[in-house]
Amino acid sequence: MFHVFILDIVSEPFFIASWIVIMVFSVCLHELGHAVAAYYEGDDTAKKLGYFTLNPMVHMGPVSLVVLLLFGICWGACPVTKRNFRRRYSDAIVSFAGPLVNLFLAGSFVIFMFVLEAFFPVQVYAEGALQEMAYRFCWIGAWANAGAFLFNMLPVPPLDGHAVLADFIPSLIPVYRKLGNGGFILLFLIFSLPFISFWGIAGAFAQGMLDLLRMTF
Repeated sequence: MFHVFILDIVSEPFFIASWIVIMVFSVCLHELGHAVAAYYEGDDTAKKLGYFTLNPMVHMGPVSLVVLLLFGICWGACPVTKRNFRRRYSDAIVSFAGPLVNLFLAGSFVIFMFVLEAFFPVQVYAEGALQEMAYRFCWIGAWANAGAFLFNMLPVPPLDGHAVLADFIPSLIPVYRKLGNGGFILLFLIFSLPFISFWGIAGAFAQGMLDLLRMTF
């Protein structure tokens, strides 16, 4: 039986609301990153179809938004016509643009956390205080986008990572074509492994960025 994500809003209202807002914003920016990169690489398909926007109904659609409310996961899409690309590695550039946006967002949230620590030490936060809520929101944002970056860079179709890798190693293209929809099965098997905690890895990645910032400054 599936757990309905939105029902947790009774016990975890701040986390659920923050997660939904951050995921919608991040997915829309991710897809906009693809659209803008494609435009500068010679393909204006996304621009002509109205994807130069942050409207979640355009980038995500109603099904993805409903699934986000029900299960806490979502996805987006950006139309691209690869034959319009003007350079050898345009496909890799456009494919990497989306995850790069997530990495930038994760880093931005980490910087906000660092600034909050500098001006409002975490040790003196009172639960429910504005500073505490801002810090938690930034942590959720850093964690979610670190996870989105790592997930999308997995070299498994239909994720962005496989297009980046195939553009640099063309011999993989026939392999990916044979795999087809089997990529979803492979992803399911990967995340079913008991010794892999994906969100734990994402949290460690975000924490590593924060620790690096602390050591640097």
